[in-house]
Amino acid sequence: MVEQPRQPRFRSSYSPGGEGPQGSTPRKTESGAVPPRDTLPGPSGPHGPRPPAQKPPAPADPGASTISRTTLPPRQHIRCFECGYEFNLAGRMHSTYCPKCRTTLDLAGYTIDSASSEPLKTLGSIRITRRGIVTAAHLLATDVELAGRIKDSLVQAFNALVIHPGADFVRKEINSNDLRIEPGAQVRLKDEAAYRHVDIAGSLHTELYATGLVTLRSTATFTGKIHAGRLVVEDGATVLADMDIGPDGLAAADKKLAAFKEGAPPGFASERIIVPPLPEPDETAGPG
Repeated sequence: MVEQPRQPRFRSSYSPGGEGPQGSTPRKTESGAVPPRDTLPGPSGPHGPRPPAQKPPAPADPGASTISRTTLPPRQHIRCFECGYEFNLAGRMHSTYCPKCRTTLDLAGYTIDSASSEPLKTLGSIRITRRGIVTAAHLLATDVELAGRIKDSLVQAFNALVIHPGADFVRKEINSNDLRIEPGAQVRLKDEAAYRHVDIAGSLHTELYATGLVTLRSTATFTGKIHAGRLVVEDGATVLADMDIGPDGLAAADKKLAAFKEGAPPGFASERIIVPPLPEPDETAGPG
């Protein structure tokens, strides 16, 4: 019995030439036919057959943006109106509580559009319209916007008192850190005024002391004196005043504001401010 020669159990990776895997000659199938070239396996690597070559990725569109934008919740500085504790709050909420005294704090804004004598405390804003009349009430808010009348009341604004045309109040009844005068509002103060920041877009006549920034908008008219550390005057503003801007002005403003906190001057307590309202639009007039 003639033994058949044993076939090697491995294939040589060496071949002097030819076509096929690693330069070897294509092997025949069991039927003796040579498989077509496009069905032959591709070149082999050290870990087996290599995958077919991939097409290069398409170039990126130069006009496409790869930066996304995330909207962050608003951040609000809170000062508890009961204990005075200050903290920051992120997000939109209608109420929260003080981490120190656990008092519930209202964060909503309110509009008073008629006669009212109810007390109101909020860390939002309170807006008193032209038809609003507040009598014998205690109001506390972050900002107080006044276009109506306040009578025999106590109003505290942690930030700004915003004066609109039509405002009517006694100075001693409103306490605020900042002052803002809206376009069209003409305010005349007989006695001195001391604030932190002052933003004027209407008209103001007084001797003004400001420990922060005084801003005169393009529609502003200021008459009197200004004692402050910083002043911004926009193009178009009208200024007829003596200026004391700089370190000396800031020192005078700090001293005056401290004196106001200890006790306002005598005339300040009884001075009533009446801001003329804007004229009502004439509905009978034609478009021409």
